[in-house]
Amino acid sequence: MALRSVLACSALCACLGFCRLASAQVSPPASADVAPYPTAAAPSEPRPPSAEPAGPTITLPAEALGTERLNLTKAAPAPRAEPDTSQTTATTRAGSSTGIGGYADLHFSVDRVTGPGRSDATVDFSRFVLFVSHEFTDHLRFYSELELEHAVASSADPGEIELEQAYLDYQVAGDALSLRAGLVLVPMGIINQSHEPPTFHGVDRPMVDTVIIPTTWREAAIGAHGEPLPGLRYQLYLMSGLNAVGFSAEQGLREGMGEAALARTNSFAVAGRIEYEPSLGIVTGLSGYYGRSGPNAQLYDAAGISGELSAAVAGVDVDARAKSHGFEARVELAYFHIGDTQGLRNAADSAGKNLGIDVGSKLLGGY
Repeated sequence: MALRSVLACSALCACLGFCRLASAQVSPPASADVAPYPTAAAPSEPRPPSAEPAGPTITLPAEALGTERLNLTKAAPAPRAEPDTSQTTATTRAGSSTGIGGYADLHFSVDRVTGPGRSDATVDFSRFVLFVSHEFTDHLRFYSELELEHAVASSADPGEIELEQAYLDYQVAGDALSLRAGLVLVPMGIINQSHEPPTFHGVDRPMVDTVIIPTTWREAAIGAHGEPLPGLRYQLYLMSGLNAVGFSAEQGLREGMGEAALARTNSFAVAGRIEYEPSLGIVTGLSGYYGRSGPNAQLYDAAGISGELSAAVAGVDVDARAKSHGFEARVELAYFHIGDTQGLRNAADSAGKNLGIDVGSKLLGGY
């Protein structure tokens, strides 16, 4: 009998936060009317104007000015030209609209054997993640997330380098409507879109959010999101569908994700989520997913004759969370139904060899 305990290095799990890339800037005169520019971390909230330049400044010594300074002090002041605010604004944006952040996750685990045998300890740098965002204009924004898993990625090592997110956001109607296109996290449940270590309880992500909802689940997508009313948020996407060949009893839908990696996309899926936050820290959410996974798989019968199954996948998730005075509570229930599971069990490759797709028709979990 073995008992497993896991210790996480909390210092490395903490998010690094966003840091600004500031370049040298020309500070306009106090009378110049330069519109404040929103920061990359909060595009909807303008940054208050500051009398001090955001970037580094250079002060020249008096001797560096030589006689030119004396001549300027004796001559009558020339009329001051109006500042070119368009150039100044562009310089400010170039210096303040890019954000970089990330997090890391280091695990130390021990398999303790209570009977005959010896305990076994392992250390794993499970994740190293970098965020890069950039605001091109007040309305156009880019965001990306790149992840290295298990420290080393090669054919002989367990690690992987994965692009988890990379999309463009275009704000159409303030906070009420924005368009999004690119590699997007599927809006299902609590953890899939907010999966940084400080956002869940425990060292590892909850089983519901790894087996039932295959976190981190991402697909190529186009859609809309926004907050039309205070506290009411929505997301709706058309995205590449799942591939039924990857389904299994052990990992559910996980290996069926397309991830925009040469993914077969003969059938699309629709995913959406609506959240309501009536007061700060109290959030309820409802997520849904529907798509056909069969057309994205190459399926044959035992005779090697090509066939096609719908293998429709429908999912729903209901969740709620509350946080107050240091106390936090969560509840989540996720359910998926997979159609044509008997046909998937009989499916074969082009040579007539059974593919071994053994998955249940119902996936259900909660906490």
